[in-house]
Amino acid sequence: MKKLIAFLPAILFFFHLFGQCPTGNLLLSTQAEIDNFPINYPNCTSTFNSLEINGNSITNLQGLSSLQTVGDLTIKNNPNLTSLSGLDNLQSTFVFLFRNNDSISDFSGLENLTFATDIIVEYNNSLTSLQGLNNVQGTFILDINSNPSLTGIDAFLDSLKSAMQVIIRANPLITNLNGLEVTLA
Repeated sequence: MKKLIAFLPAILFFFHLFGQCPTGNLLLSTQAEIDNFPINYPNCTSTFNSLEINGNSITNLQGLSSLQTVGDLTIKNNPNLTSLSGLDNLQSTFVFLFRNNDSISDFSGLENLTFATDIIVEYNNSLTSLQGLNNVQGTFILDINSNPSLTGIDAFLDSLKSAMQVIIRANPLITNLNGLEVTLA
């Protein structure tokens, strides 16, 4: 009985840490939902659920500044989002999907991201560089598709140590893949 009583505070502490985060997958589709995230989920730093940011009214991600770990992170269809600042503390995610965000030119704000199992970057008309993702050391799948203004991927490829599958297609301004070394097994 004494062991159970001694163990109880540790259990309560664990649930207190994760009890502040969403209990299921979360869609944030308005700026108000982003702004209210720290109010609705105080002290939330890690969630293994999916987080989708998808909305015409979203202009900034400052309300998400406490997040360090997210299960899957999808940022798509945000025409008025101009920066990823607010995700400055994000260190890891499983799938990072970045699609149809036409006002963002690079990944500034994601400099602390070091782990993502899959990185999918597609259909972003103003994206010119992968700057900001330079601390990701390895990924299983890297898929860069249909980003018509993208030119600057060399620094990212130089910093990437490993990838199981690399798909780079329909990016007309990419003229070389300097930094990409291929090792055949």
